[in-house]
Amino acid sequence: MRYSLLSRFRGTLLGAAFGDFTPLSKKQSQQPPSWGKMAVWGAESLIERGKFDFADWRHLTEKFVEIDANSANAPTPGAIIATLPIVLFSHEYKAKLRQNLEQVVSIWQDEPELRDGALAVGYAIAQCLREKLNRATLIPKTLAFLGDSQTPLVQQLEQVQILLAENASLEIAIAQLCRNAQPQSTPIALGFYCFLSTLEDFRLSVARAARSGYQPPITCAIAGALSGAYNSTVGIPMGWRLSWNQPKWGITSDAQLFQLADNLLAVWSGVYDASTAKPAQQISAVAAPHVIQRR
Repeated sequence: MRYSLLSRFRGTLLGAAFGDFTPLSKKQSQQPPSWGKMAVWGAESLIERGKFDFADWRHLTEKFVEIDANSANAPTPGAIIATLPIVLFSHEYKAKLRQNLEQVVSIWQDEPELRDGALAVGYAIAQCLREKLNRATLIPKTLAFLGDSQTPLVQQLEQVQILLAENASLEIAIAQLCRNAQPQSTPIALGFYCFLSTLEDFRLSVARAARSGYQPPITCAIAGALSGAYNSTVGIPMGWRLSWNQPKWGITSDAQLFQLADNLLAVWSGVYDASTAKPAQQISAVAAPHVIQRR
């Protein structure tokens, strides 16, 4: 086992949060995305109820609409960030992962592109968590997971596979993927490219996503979530963590986000004590995937 599952849970959420709030993404964003707050609420729902509760997620969405009606009524690919707790909670079974993600997307707007985006990112993160990710085969396997879908994301992911095989530069990738840019799919495709082209380097993956200049908050958050799941918290620069000096997603520190991830993993593995609202025995180490299973 290269990294503990706990470290990968933490890395997924922390990577997405830092991607969402990179300096360049904030500078170029006219309206800071708030889907991260929905992700926090969703994680809290999973922890409190011990399972995915469709009705509760619908209620949380109604609450979210009151805060940011524009985002909730016209979901962007940034909504994928809100599905990350579902991915972490359902990562070990593909059928359950698909079912839960499709149900969540149907609450917002059951758009094929948004659905495919959530499924693609969710599948890739699940492969990271199970330590089964292979750079050469991830995209073909992701496309197989999407089935017979013919959304623009499918074509753009096929382009990414070609770009990676040719070791294409970032500039070439941007030119290819943004030539006929699709607002719902291009940030996801760029996120995949930036992650897979610099697989072992979290900082470089997010920095290249920011340099793309295409919907930076979303592209960076997706690249950050993917790289955080693969490289875990070990790969996230300590300087970035020390720079957490303002709330992100309504959370005031990385320690608070870590606690959320810890509790989510404890519920998944079946050791969370709901009566005391803390993980049983305060576990800090986690066995390899498939050794500990949720109830």
